[in-house]
Amino acid sequence: LVRQYYAMREHLAKAGFEQYEVSNYCRPGYHSRHNSRYWNRTPYLGLGAAAHSFDGSRRRWNVADVKQYIATQAFEEETLTDRDAYNELLMTALRTTAGLSLADVPERCRSDFRRKMQRYVDCGWIKLSTPHSSHSTLFQPTAEGLLHADGMAADLFEV
Repeated sequence: LVRQYYAMREHLAKAGFEQYEVSNYCRPGYHSRHNSRYWNRTPYLGLGAAAHSFDGSRRRWNVADVKQYIATQAFEEETLTDRDAYNELLMTALRTTAGLSLADVPERCRSDFRRKMQRYVDCGWIKLSTPHSSHSTLFQPTAEGLLHADGMAADLFEV
């Protein structure tokens, strides 16, 4: 599977596509705006049966049965804790080539985050940069690092 991943990545790059998430490629400038909302934790509103919404701290999903939804507009909801929000940030950001800015890591987690991330920098799974428009360190998965994104996130999770 790893060979297939690299072959696909190379083939798509030669065809002019760029990778912006573990399993997403596009022509330059055509990133999915829809999915980016999930990865960036941007609020979104879902309307209708089985639709999902997120307001920045609460996630809500409507019942899937159309007749029940029309009759009751029933939904379920969860409020994310600070820990949940941080773990979700790790899980989504480390799956993207944009990576994660240290400025987005809560202060209470930064020391542990930096210490654990150094392992991944040392083994070549994460590259560090400091964009000109920011004074914060950016942790970006390399091509190999994207293969380990979920494991890195799990290792960094606040439990």
